[in-house]
Amino acid sequence: MWRRLALIWVLLMGMGGCATVKKQPQIQFLQEENTQLKNQLQQKDKELSVLEEQLMVTQQLSSRAKVKKTIQIQKSPSVMTPWKIQSALKDAGFYEGPIDGKIGNETKKAIKKFQKANGLLVDGIPGEDTRRKLKKYVK
Repeated sequence: MWRRLALIWVLLMGMGGCATVKKQPQIQFLQEENTQLKNQLQQKDKELSVLEEQLMVTQQLSSRAKVKKTIQIQKSPSVMTPWKIQSALKDAGFYEGPIDGKIGNETKKAIKKFQKANGLLVDGIPGEDTRRKLKKYVK
């Protein structure tokens, strides 16, 4: 009986082997995979940094382009900005307030007076016809 138990025990140990011996390849594989993932993460971090820098430069250029476009529009004689409308109304004698670039109540009243005096639709909105008539007062 003891002999049979000893034989079974030997067979079981022989078939099963040592647990640590079987897990070594798995541990090594997982360590290698972990290293690869760390390397990939570092690479992605570098790519992200480059993209963030590119975005920042693009945003700065876009902001500069908007400012430049705004300046060009304000300098353009053919575009009637609120500043130019107020200035033209003042030069035409219809506006008394400050030239602040805002179409407020006083500016709207002046536009209506100008429209009435020039036979235009009196609505206080500096539409195409109103702007066309105001252009002769733009400096």
